[in-house]
Order: sequence, then C-alpha cells, then structure tokens
Amino acid sequence: MTWVNSLIGWQYPEATIKKYIDREAIALLTMDFDYPCQNKCNLKCRYCFVETDEREFVRNKQGSLSKLNIEQLKSIFKDAATLGCKSAKLVGDQEPFQESGFVDFIEFASEMLNMWMVVFTNGSILADESQCLKVHGLKPRELIEYLKKLRVSIMLKFHSFNNDKEDSLVGLKGYAEKRNHILEQLIAVGFNEPPVFSCEEEKLIMTGVAAEDSPTGWTRLGLESVITPQGIDDIEKIYRLKAERRIFVDLDPPVPVGLTRNADWRKRRGLYISKERMLKIAEGIYSLNEELGIPFGGASPYLGGLPCSQLPYGLYINARGRIYPCCGCPDETDGTDNNYLGNVHQEYALIKAIANNPYRNHYKKHGFAYNSIPFNSIGYKGYGIYHGCPFRDRAGDLLPIGWEAKVAEHVQNLRDLETEMKG
Repeated sequence: MTWVNSLIGWQYPEATIKKYIDREAIALLTMDFDYPCQNKCNLKCRYCFVETDEREFVRNKQGSLSKLNIEQLKSIFKDAATLGCKSAKLVGDQEPFQESGFVDFIEFASEMLNMWMVVFTNGSILADESQCLKVHGLKPRELIEYLKKLRVSIMLKFHSFNNDKEDSLVGLKGYAEKRNHILEQLIAVGFNEPPVFSCEEEKLIMTGVAAEDSPTGWTRLGLESVITPQGIDDIEKIYRLKAERRIFVDLDPPVPVGLTRNADWRKRRGLYISKERMLKIAEGIYSLNEELGIPFGGASPYLGGLPCSQLPYGLYINARGRIYPCCGCPDETDGTDNNYLGNVHQEYALIKAIANNPYRNHYKKHGFAYNSIPFNSIGYKGYGIYHGCPFRDRAGDLLPIGWEAKVAEHVQNLRDLETEMKG
C-alpha cells in the first residue's frame, strides 16, 4: 500500500512555512476564499455553515457588502500573488462548478499567477453531461482532463458508502451515485497520482521533496468528510482510502461557525456527537495512522492529517470580501469579532490583514514548531495553536479541551505497547 497524507495546496512542508514566517517582509503563502456564486447550491447539506454563518450578521452594523465580482476577485488574487501566495483553497460560497465563468477563473489563477487551487465540490455537475455542456461547453470527462492540466487539486464531498445515508445528509436523492461516478472518473484521469510540477523549485516549495525524489506522499485528489452520526460506521473504511487508492481524506467535525456552533441546533439537525465520543473517534483515526504507517506530527482539526498550519501564513476572504484568519474563526457572541481583519475594499487590505493577524504574530514571536516534542502538551507554549486548532476549544463542545494532548498520549501508548510486544 502507498499511503498519502497531504494534498497539494492544502498543506506545506515545514521548511516552506519557516521560510515564510522568518521573512521580514509581509508575506502570504495561501488563502481560503469563497467564489462569489450567483446560483444557489444544488444540495441542502445538514451541516452547511455557509447558510448559517453569523459573521455576516455581526458585520451588518458596519454596513452591508454585496458579493465581489469576478474582476474584483482577480484583483485580490493579483495582490496576493505579489505577496508570495502559492495556493488558494475554495471553501464556499455555493457549488462553484454551477458557475459558467468558474473554470476561466481557475485557469487565470493557475496559468497567469502560478497558484495551486484546491477546489471543494460536490461533483454533481461533473457527473451530468447535459449540465456540464450547458455551463462549461465541455463534456464531463473533457473538463476533468482539462483541469488535470492546470494547477488544481479536487476535494470531493463524501460521507458514507451507503447511498441512502449520503443522499439524506446532502438532501438530494441520487447524489451518491453521481459522486461515485465522478470519483472513478477523477481516478481514471490520474488526479490521485503523484503530482507533477513545472519546475524543481515549485516542487520543493509545495512538497519539500528534493529533485531526485518522487512526491509519493502527496496527491491532488481528496475527500471532504464531515463527521456525523449517520456516517460514523464508515469512518475507518473511508480513511483507509489514503492507503488503498492514494486519496487524501479530510475527516473533521462540523465547522464551528454560524449555527453549527450550537449544540442544540446540531441535535435538532441530527448532527450531534458528544465531545467524549468525538475524542474516541479521533483516537481511532490516529490508531489507523499507526497501522498504516502514516507519520504522526501532532493532532489536527482535520483528524488524521497533518497539523493545520493555516493560521501563521494564510487568510480567509469570504464572498463579500471580508477578511478573517481562517474560515473556521467563530464570531464573538458580543458582536465584537476580534478575528475580523477588515475587507478587501480598503487600501492595502491584504498587507494590513496579514500584519494584524494575531495568530501569525504569535508564530513570529514564538517561532514555528511543526513537529516539536512534546507536541500538543498543555504546558507547551504554543498549545492549541501550533498543532491543533484554537477554535475547536473556543467553539463549545465539538471536542473536549486538551483533546490534542490526549490524542498524543494515545499514540504514545500505542507505540509503547508495540515496543513491549516486540521486546
């Protein structure tokens, strides 16, 4: 088996992160962003944070903003490129492949700005020939092959191998069959193969892999799998796709923004999992890492994956141009959102947002510690920021406080047991 634990454009090697953090000049390595869609998403996912994002209501008292247009978005990307940005993760705001100009924008970012684009999609348009031809002028296979030639990684929605459960979670009968078809098409075209880069410098920046080596631990195909009660029985089977089919797997609780933060709301939507159960799920996933030989460098909010390092070098720009450190930053209940970094209509907006990002400043002060020992211990000066996610502890009862340290202890116990058995 050949496992992968990294998606191109999602994560960066430690050397690249340190290089950006240590630079004196203002630098931006990656962005989360919303594509300003004009069409409503064709799914009705129970856990969707976009539809319940209270950050928009928090900002309303400062004046409502309309959605960005494509030319404004391109201007933002040009500014980001001048600051060193190498990738952008499209996390909202609806289903991007429903938009007729979306592929042209992806081509612009990839070919004109040399950025890697991580596209979250439900894939349904890519599985519908008539719709794909109508929106993009290409058949689904032709479009997938074209995307493969660009700097694009795909994150496909996937929660369960049971079609009825999947359809229920996303609110569309027949979705799972389309998802299965498009996943096989992405594999057939080679999105799950080791990535190829335009030059050795790009390869080194994106993966940290030297010229003479193949980036076998990286892929361009991933699955976005929100952990729900309906999908618990499928978690291990989904996660094993890292080893069995070279697919990155993003397993995480609902994003802790908007109404998703509220335990009562999650119970009404059939999404509630106790924090104690969630910790057991996390420990089970990291036990799989040990079995599959996937290195553990600290617990991540994307369970089982590399530690999240968005905060020291990234920004999130929503569809209306408001800037936050990341898409998971919750609003403050008193309406004074300390994570709000301004909007893109202000002069030198990105530079100001980077300079004022409190999490980046923490890294600048204390240094970056991607694989430090003791990783994730509560006494560690970077606890809750270096490896896990500070918002998980702030966001209520999604995971227990100190869960990263408990996972680290669990992994160490597994290793001690293995050593004892070998001895």
